[in-house]
Amino acid sequence: MEYKVNYIYNGNTLDVLKELPDKSIDMCITSPPYWNMRDYNENGQLGLEYTTGEFIDNLYNIFHELQEKAEEVCDLICNDILKEIYE
Repeated sequence: MEYKVNYIYNGNTLDVLKELPDKSIDMCITSPPYWNMRDYNENGQLGLEYTTGEFIDNLYNIFHELQEKAEEVCDLICNDILKEIYE
């Protein structure tokens, strides 16, 4: 993957992060899915792990990789809106 400055990358987060140079990110905006709430019909998608532990491990791996790719000063915006389910 070619690295581009001032570009919005769209794809599997962990795959994209691994391709970026270290210390190349100065802002990240993300809205990770909740566990077991939505199926986007993507193989290996985040949020459909068998256990919450696996889900947390996958989130950890993503944010750990982001830390490696982030500049010393980096803005992180992480959307966290709880979806209420009523029957």
